[in-house]
Amino acid sequence: MNTTPNNKRRRLDFQDLMLFRVHEILLVSSPYDAYILEEDGRLTEQILQEYIGMNFSYAPRLWHAKTAKTALKMISERKFDLIIIMMRISDMNAVSLAKKIKKIHPRKSLILLAFDESEVKQLPENIDDVVDHVFVWTGDSSVFPAIIKCIEDMKNIKR
Repeated sequence: MNTTPNNKRRRLDFQDLMLFRVHEILLVSSPYDAYILEEDGRLTEQILQEYIGMNFSYAPRLWHAKTAKTALKMISERKFDLIIIMMRISDMNAVSLAKKIKKIHPRKSLILLAFDESEVKQLPENIDDVVDHVFVWTGDSSVFPAIIKCIEDMKNIKR
């Protein structure tokens, strides 16, 4: 419940609570990792099915950058609500790319996506200063809807 200027209580609908929604996602990954994600569960289709299952009329749009250079160019040209960086990209260390993005866009939602625990162990101890979360996908692309909902919940928690 919320109060109006007359101090009358009004009901808050789900849409009122979820003002921030992820609409545009940039996935930065090697072509191989992108292929594996698509093969695993047709990533775009899986995200769409998850959103249909929650009775949402839209699903976020997924963009792909094969290199850090391409990702930085895309970020400068369009607005992304969420950037997911996989650990293995060809032209830059994933943590270095995350630092560059955070320096330019400090409030941008950034996720590092590791394949397994061995990749997580290689991350610096202060990784939380650079990214919002680190997720492990171990070959299962169903982690993507969880990432999206996590970011939306983080942004909407105060409401």
